[in-house]
Amino acid sequence: MLLIPEGWSVEYEDPTINSGRWERKEDLLQLRHAALDRLVDLGWYDHEFAILVFQGDFRGEQLANVRVHTQTEALEKLRDILRVWGTNTLPEPTACSTMYCSGPASGALPGPLN
Repeated sequence: MLLIPEGWSVEYEDPTINSGRWERKEDLLQLRHAALDRLVDLGWYDHEFAILVFQGDFRGEQLANVRVHTQTEALEKLRDILRVWGTNTLPEPTACSTMYCSGPASGALPGPLN
């Protein structure tokens, strides 16, 4: 079960998201942080779960892209992403290393890390 941290609100939630087995489809969960103007999207793409973070909306800058293969991994990464990207403090490179962070051309965020 996912507890939504303070500041985040659910914009869309597939009915299977609170079950033990998520449906394999693109639109599973979308969360918005209004104060920071960030959108987190969880979906099933190309045989894996993807968790994407955008500044603004889907047309905005992509801040993070995490791909995992299991529902358990997706839930763990989603918790981390909501914690890290739900603050006004930019993530440290160690936090980004498992989140494939990308950032603005200004260099305010670290680039892709392995």
